[in-house]
Amino acid sequence: FLAAGDSFTMAAQVSEDETFAERLSNDLNIDFFNAGVDGYGTYQVLERYKQLDSRLELDGLLLTFFVGNDVHDNVRWPQIQAEARRMVAGKPLSRRPVGALHGFLYKRSAVYAAIQMALRRQALSSPNHPERHRWKSELMLFTQDGAGVLGAQLPATSNALSDLKRAVEERGDQLMVAVAPPAFQIEQERMSATFQLVGLNPQNARLDAVSTAVVDLLKRKGIPYCDLVEPLRRAQQAGGELYLQYDGHWSPKGHAVVADAIERCFKQGRH
Repeated sequence: FLAAGDSFTMAAQVSEDETFAERLSNDLNIDFFNAGVDGYGTYQVLERYKQLDSRLELDGLLLTFFVGNDVHDNVRWPQIQAEARRMVAGKPLSRRPVGALHGFLYKRSAVYAAIQMALRRQALSSPNHPERHRWKSELMLFTQDGAGVLGAQLPATSNALSDLKRAVEERGDQLMVAVAPPAFQIEQERMSATFQLVGLNPQNARLDAVSTAVVDLLKRKGIPYCDLVEPLRRAQQAGGELYLQYDGHWSPKGHAVVADAIERCFKQGRH
């Protein structure tokens, strides 16, 4: 199976043997190849699957659909394609250089990480910060005021999922979509700070709006899915850090919960 998606599948924050893909390989006795790429949406996963299916002799695809920004990313697919056409094949992407001292302390010092996060929050609180508009656009979908925006953006995801299902079926493979929530949807104590940071009213939050809409799409299309919201909520209520404190991706315990939930969905063949 190809395990594909964005940074939640890539899981650079934990060791490889702690990722849900590796745990599934051990628990289900099925090889899961981790093809997660930071920032990938559904259309990019589709293209990656087409590239790798015959080379790896795949039997199926496990897509982790991150509701935090995949709906928004699917709308941006034409823009992403236009940006890609301006790039030179094989040329490394330019990255802002990171100083050696910063890299060393950021990985090893909780105090340094807390200071850096505080500085980042302060920067994002400025209306002119370049990332603020994008974050607000993504978070708007989780509010009452964003219901119309969500409805307008869903057709792009609907088309992407239809194309993905068609491609998998044409190749005789299986498809499973794991619907993954952001940290603030599970650990609601994060919600107020997250929304206020970009100028949204937390009282207008509809935290399950996007995941419910995506699950409804999957049901209508007859695509097997695994809704990770309730398993993660139950585990969070039982205690333990499922998302990293300074990151927002799954912790090792979060990956374990996700792997257990997906394993049950595979065994049940859930639709």
